[in-house]
Amino acid sequence: MNIYKNSRVKIFTFVIVWGLCVLSACGDNAPSETVGGIDEKIPTATQAAAEPVVADPTLTPKSAEETPTAEQPTEATTQVEESSITPDAPTETSEESGNFVYPIIGTNQTIFYNNTSIMSEPGEGEDFYGQNANYPGNIPSYTDNGDGTITDNVTGLMWSQTVDLNGDGVINNQDKLSYDEAVASAPNFNLAGYTDWRLPAIKEVYSLILFSGNDISGYSGTTADGIPAFIDANYFAFGYGDVDAGGRLLEGQVASLTKYGTTTRGEETMFGVNFVDGRIKGYGLETSYSGGPEVFYVMYVRGNENY
Repeated sequence: MNIYKNSRVKIFTFVIVWGLCVLSACGDNAPSETVGGIDEKIPTATQAAAEPVVADPTLTPKSAEETPTAEQPTEATTQVEESSITPDAPTETSEESGNFVYPIIGTNQTIFYNNTSIMSEPGEGEDFYGQNANYPGNIPSYTDNGDGTITDNVTGLMWSQTVDLNGDGVINNQDKLSYDEAVASAPNFNLAGYTDWRLPAIKEVYSLILFSGNDISGYSGTTADGIPAFIDANYFAFGYGDVDAGGRLLEGQVASLTKYGTTTRGEETMFGVNFVDGRIKGYGLETSYSGGPEVFYVMYVRGNENY
């Protein structure tokens, strides 16, 4: 009788322990997280509250100086944080909060449209409310410093004013550089007494684009007089394609430092901005129509390197 009673107690105890294990996801069913390359089991809230902390008599207690604190993360945690940081990535907070280390410039789009044509500004709650022009954001603003440089009053970045790099007063193919030439020339670029110019990353170049321009794709003229570009031509002397050299007006690509992670058509590829047609595109660097490396207009920048 005692043997039967003891067996029932043992079975009952086993069932309770097994049930608690399932509810708290213990053992191999517990969620895990890889920290510093080690797959560690993470206790659930039920386990953390229910299981007492028992010192392991086989371990030597660490001193207070060796115990990691909130200000002193463990080595494993530090490895995870460091491995998640891209060296060239700008520091920024989440887009949800809208707090960045750089301001986002508005598009400069001020025209309102209905389904078929331009319309007057719709009010909140009216049809067609909520389009781009309803949200101007940071209005583009520039200062001509009178020394060949332009300061963007929104981003704080300073730019070389013209892509006329050879200084002959004419913007044409003679001013264009290959990607390697543009990168190599930046440390030697001296303008207005500043020597810390750099080839801009794609996000920096793109900060100058204004979507109040008109795309001239398909345009057959040889000049773009009167056609608004996708950059403020009141401040910047940018370049169209060199039609006198057999090019198209559309060929106004501006180089950036940023390359693709992969190739296109087997070539190394750079992100560039075209202020003639308002696009970011990928441009192969190795072969141009003339047979040599592809060449681009170049604008140098200085200022906030985390932009």
